[in-house]
Parts: sequence; C-alpha cells; structure tokens
Amino acid sequence: MSIGTKKLVHIAFVVRDLDKVVDAWTKILGIERPRIWNIPGPDVAPVLTNGHPEIYTNCRISVIQLENVTLKLTQPGDEPREDILGKAWGGNDAYGIPDSG
Repeated sequence: MSIGTKKLVHIAFVVRDLDKVVDAWTKILGIERPRIWNIPGPDVAPVLTNGHPEIYTNCRISVIQLENVTLKLTQPGDEPREDILGKAWGGNDAYGIPDSG
C-alpha cells in the first residue's frame, strides 16, 4: 500500500522515559534541549480516539523541529499506557512502530 508521497514531515514516537530520549536526541543531533510539556488531563484538554473520549493523566510530550522533519516524542501517562499499546501494537507491551501487516 502506498501513501502517495515520498515526503516525510512528521514522525511520532511513544517512549517510556521522555527525559532520557530527549537527552539522547539532543546529544545525537547536537541541538539545544527542546522543551517538555505536561499535557493537561481530559477535563482541560479532551482527546478522542476513534470517536471515543480517552482517559489519561500525566502525559508528556516534546517536539524536535529539524530542517526537513518534525519529531514528536510522547510519554503516555498513568492511565492510557495499556490502551495505547493495546490499540496500536496488538496488546503487547512493546514500544516502537506498529506492524501494519
């Protein structure tokens, strides 16, 4: 299956330890450490997945803008970890790229 383009503009990663991963990318790329945001809970910033509200707490993100691509790093909070992994990775506790096949 083709997505119809060869241009990549955004890659998102789900990580276990955001601080550790941000530090690693900062060192590898030789850049200033990007900001890390704590995302407010669903009472302030509601999120829908497949049309259903998500229940989450303590979610954190960081964004690294490069010349040709944006890296978005997300550390799930306390509640959605199993849901995020279960939906995207078939229920195992692995972080990475889901198998589309």
